[in-house]
Parts: sequence; C-alpha cells; structure tokens
Amino acid sequence: MSFWVILFVSLFSFSSSAQESFGAPDSSSSHGDQFLINLSFFYTGDNFELSVDRKRTDTLIQGTLGLIYNGWLFGLTYDSDVEKQSFTSGNTTQDVSWTRAAYGPTVGYFFSDFYAHLSYFIDPTLNTVDDLNNVNTKYSRGSGLQLAVGYNYRIAPSFALGLQVAYRSFQYSQSVVGTTTTTGTFRQAMVDPMLTLFIYL
Repeated sequence: MSFWVILFVSLFSFSSSAQESFGAPDSSSSHGDQFLINLSFFYTGDNFELSVDRKRTDTLIQGTLGLIYNGWLFGLTYDSDVEKQSFTSGNTTQDVSWTRAAYGPTVGYFFSDFYAHLSYFIDPTLNTVDDLNNVNTKYSRGSGLQLAVGYNYRIAPSFALGLQVAYRSFQYSQSVVGTTTTTGTFRQAMVDPMLTLFIYL
C-alpha cells in the first residue's frame, strides 16, 4: 500500500505545479456542461516459489462515458476484471482464471476536485476456468453495485489524473457447469484502489 501513498503524494505535488502552469480550473470548467471520458486501471501480481510455485495477476479496467451537468454526472460504465493464477509443480502447470464483465448506468457528483460515483451493473457475467479440477463455470443472471470515491488533479484544461477507491458487490442467481445448471445466490465483493484519467470534451 506504500506505493499508493507515494503515488498519491507525487500526484498532489504535480497537481500543484500543473495548476500554477495552467491555472486552477474555475467553476465553469469543473462543473459546466461537458462530456466526460473516464478511464480507470488497477493491476496487482505476486509470485511464490514454494513446494508448488504460484503466480497470480489481477487486471481491472473500467471506462465511463457521460455528461456532466451542473456538477452531476450521468453516464454508462463498462467494467472488466481478469484474475489468473498459475500453479507449477515440476514440469506441470495448471491455471485457474476468473473473468468478469459488467456494464450499467452511472450517476455521480463532483465536489470541486473530489467526486463520488454510483454505478448499477446489469446482468454481469463471471466465467471461471479451473484446470486444477477440470471445471469451467459461468455465473450469470445477477446484478451489481459500485461506489467509487476519489480525487482528480487537473493537469491541463481538458485532462485530469487521480486516484479513486471503488467498492464493488456482485450477486448471481445462476451457475452453469457443463450441462448442469444450478440456481442459488452467489456473491462477490471487493475493494480496489485505481488510477484514473479524466478527459473533458
């Protein structure tokens, strides 16, 4: 987590110098009517060399296209998350992966440079591939929610960089393994820090 603290301080320092160069954004540029493209990214990975070696990566990419009106954001968000784990013992490698895709409407508000966005995901899907147990599963027929709060740093009149923390919760009501369909309640929940890029049009 120290990496994110260092990055946050660095971006804050850069923001101060950038605002001296470009001028601090006025209220019309921050809250005026304009289109917004918001791209967010998170990546983590680790590698363990034990009796069974394990390598893990998790890549989260999210994009929002919307309209800012009097400080309010109305838009559409697409969310993609791919997590992979590889287990190696001798010459044998087996993989386990989780791939989630979701989209839905987003509403939010900008408090100057701070913001809070709430997204509702419509029928997200989660596909798991498990080579260890030779099982592939698809979860569907559910919904999801996301609450993202963050701070963006204006580095140019039409661009801002920042950090956000996003809480996501997903619920699925159906799982399919091969030709077997099971109904029930299957849940996911996570909290992720993300780098963000704002493009104002």
